[in-house]
Amino acid sequence: MRQLRHVAAVLGVLACSDVTSTGNGVIAIQVQAPADAAVEPGDTLTLVARALDQNGDVVNVPVYWRTPDPNLLTMVDSIGLLTTDSLTGTGEVQAYEGSLISPLISITVHPPSDTLAVLGPDTMTVPDADTASAALDAAVQTLNPPGGVPFTSISYVVFDSLTSLGLVHFQGGGMSLRAETGADGRPLVPVTLRRTNGAVQPDSAIVEVSAFRPSQATVPGSGQRFIVRFQ
Repeated sequence: MRQLRHVAAVLGVLACSDVTSTGNGVIAIQVQAPADAAVEPGDTLTLVARALDQNGDVVNVPVYWRTPDPNLLTMVDSIGLLTTDSLTGTGEVQAYEGSLISPLISITVHPPSDTLAVLGPDTMTVPDADTASAALDAAVQTLNPPGGVPFTSISYVVFDSLTSLGLVHFQGGGMSLRAETGADGRPLVPVTLRRTNGAVQPDSAIVEVSAFRPSQATVPGSGQRFIVRFQ
């Protein structure tokens, strides 16, 4: 569970009225990209598009990518590998095959994710009268210039999940959580671990934090852990 990956979402399908307009039976382009697509300097984002025929089957022809923002975004190759030299901004890309084009897809640019830092104590105690821990505070940071990395996320996972099953959960339920980051690189909504009402009192729980670049490379500092003790 260490490497929680962003779930890909189908962002658009554009059909053509003429089945043979591209000369190879392609009538639509299906585009797949992360729902919160982003790219950062020194890293890459891979976009995927497929050509479809009138039956919805994949046609074995290449689908190309382009950007109207070449000063912000750089297509490393025309088959869907994207990067940037910028530190901030929002650009757009689209896929095409012959005369067919996909809708424009927004890509957020953010500073490089140089490190994942645990802020404050990594061990905390939940008093008997409380049900939730203090914030499990971490931040994705860039080093030059120093600051937080917004528009990315931090993954929180209850590491000892079998031991803690049914005893604890994050806000909203579940034993894993992906927290979106704000301007300071910290979760927009503070992350807390809660004991489950009516469950056997846990002695403690271990929470592991990780972050990933758009290419899904692990951000240095991932794998650090919080220890939450319950009185």
